[in-house]
Amino acid sequence: YKLPVFETFKKGMVKVGILDNKSMYREILDLLVDEGRLARISDEALEFSRGFSWERTGGEVYNLIK
Repeated sequence: YKLPVFETFKKGMVKVGILDNKSMYREILDLLVDEGRLARISDEALEFSRGFSWERTGGEVYNLIK
């Protein structure tokens, strides 16, 4: 759903209105049928994830605690 916690993710994720189950259903079906779209979204998610690492995230958490 389009929750504030997911605002960071501009690509690599499909979002629908909160509790809009009909749209969620349609998006899931579309991804199951449209392999090209699924591949694009998957590639975007993988690319986004490359900006993270245990070292970087751990360092940021450490600095917050410190």
